[in-house]
Amino acid sequence: MGRYASQTIGEGFFGANFLAGRDSLTGTFADKAAALGATLLRYPGGGISEGSFDLANPDAMPPANNGSIDGLSRFLAHTAATGQQAALVIPTKRYADNPDQGVADLTDFLHRLKAGAYGDARGMIIEIGNEYYSGSAPYPAMTAAQYGELASRFASTIQSIMGDTVAISVQTGKTARDNAVIKNAFDLAAERDAVDMLSFHEYPWRLQPAAERMADKIALAASWSKIGVDADIFLSEWNVGSSADATRDSEHDYAEAQSSTLLEIATEALKGGVDYAAIWGVQQRTRTALGADEGDGRVWAPGKLVAMLGESLPGKRVVDLGAATGSSDEVKVYAFEDRAQITVFIAARDLTEDQATVTIDLTGVRAGIADVRGDRLSFTGHSGPYKVSGSVDPVTPELAEIAGGVSATVTLEADYEIVRLTFDRDMGDVLRQLIRGNNGDDYLAAGAGNDIVFGEGGNDVLIGAAGRDRLRGGQDADRLVGGNGDDLLFGEGGADRLIGANGDDQLFGGYHGDVLSGGSGDDRLFGSTGADRLRGDSGFDWLDGGMGADWLFGGAGSDIFVFSGRFGNDLIFDFNPGQDLIDLSGVKGIRDFDDLVENHLIQRGAHTHIVADSGDIALRFTDISDLDAANFVF
Repeated sequence: MGRYASQTIGEGFFGANFLAGRDSLTGTFADKAAALGATLLRYPGGGISEGSFDLANPDAMPPANNGSIDGLSRFLAHTAATGQQAALVIPTKRYADNPDQGVADLTDFLHRLKAGAYGDARGMIIEIGNEYYSGSAPYPAMTAAQYGELASRFASTIQSIMGDTVAISVQTGKTARDNAVIKNAFDLAAERDAVDMLSFHEYPWRLQPAAERMADKIALAASWSKIGVDADIFLSEWNVGSSADATRDSEHDYAEAQSSTLLEIATEALKGGVDYAAIWGVQQRTRTALGADEGDGRVWAPGKLVAMLGESLPGKRVVDLGAATGSSDEVKVYAFEDRAQITVFIAARDLTEDQATVTIDLTGVRAGIADVRGDRLSFTGHSGPYKVSGSVDPVTPELAEIAGGVSATVTLEADYEIVRLTFDRDMGDVLRQLIRGNNGDDYLAAGAGNDIVFGEGGNDVLIGAAGRDRLRGGQDADRLVGGNGDDLLFGEGGADRLIGANGDDQLFGGYHGDVLSGGSGDDRLFGSTGADRLRGDSGFDWLDGGMGADWLFGGAGSDIFVFSGRFGNDLIFDFNPGQDLIDLSGVKGIRDFDDLVENHLIQRGAHTHIVADSGDIALRFTDISDLDAANFVF
């Protein structure tokens, strides 16, 4: 294979925009976002935030078509339930001429947000404003100087109140000159230190070169390093421009062509180092929407392409395949690789013939190919202007042995059709019993026996298989998957993701904020320190968040939530009084059920809280009257 052309692709790249007043959390949006694989939701939309979001009353948003009013509280409850990361756009344009008032309003809002008035904001991205350079009725556009002054003050204010519980994103300038003006406004160290992300939008017209446009915008973000800002890049809105080249703006060409252009935009963004992204237009009455309007559950072909990317890309890197891939003016090839798998997308453009045959050269693969599978995104008809339906169906490539690897040949049967090929490496023959990585980003897969896998340093991916495997991530942010069998998973250092998969597994998060998912079977999950998220999934699971502010989801089946020592402020999202238990035997100061009811049990709105010296346990949407002694262990 060729050289890597990107960093490891994270799950945060696969976000989407929620537009309050258009989309509805109680309508079809949630299903569409799930179908797209959205890991992050940006709220309440850009222009909508500037025009309608009120820091004094963030729950007062315009109603959607179905009458739903999705204020901030409802939005945060939704993301908490789905596990999607929340991104909030706060307004700026109304404060262009009165930044002092803006800071005052923001300060009041942040204190309420930190106190939990609208839900749990931990892990949220707060994006300062939207497209300062364009008007948002009833407010006019801002100058770069106005935005820079306000953004610098807003950033330091957010940091001083919220600390590291949220990530702060600042817009880059639209031009190099604007970018310099905005950077100059961040003249205090506290303002520069507050910036965690730099955001911009990208909407190329279909026929414009995405690579050139994306490179220019990423360069603007990269220039912030010269003033000491080392930030992630947040592509907070992206799609094909809704106004195409007039000479090619036909219903047929625009709709079909969108999918291949989205693939190119995403690849170029990843090559440029974009860390987080949120595609715009999940369900809209626009030419580029990924799905039908609110109330209609259909997902169009471009939406299915986005879902394919979310399925295939996390954990991989973009690969520069060089000249041997079959790319041409008519066919574009994009490859993504990790140590166990290669995914290749082959996208047709305007074909001069009815079909195009493409051969992919996989010379130099580091391990043999164990399996290959393919699927084809083809177009099945139109549903009104610019809306094209699509289906994803299996396709079998033709494989051939070549010197130093294999090749795969497929035929594209229509303009703009996309084929995805997934090559699984035969890692089991290479890795046996004791498997140890190094300080790089390793992909380590166990064989069929009872294996021990050490990730060591770096952002590693450790995969178990059959047998009782023991996986240790080591330092940095790792991903561990147990596979079949009763496995032991240890995240250790870094913000890790642990997935038990099948079997009765034990998961130990370790330091920092970890995400633990038990999978099927009767699992035991230990968060340890940090703000962790524990999901038991199916089976009789045992969840102990440990120290820190943890989120606990029992999932299907009867579960037990365990607390001891200084457990912190924890949330139980799905406590079922009819089948779940809460173990308080390790909590000092709570003797029995009578003591619990008299001194520690409090109803706050729709939620019941267990308050102790060592922390607070919130049972979301549970009433005190639903609880009795049978729900607790003392």
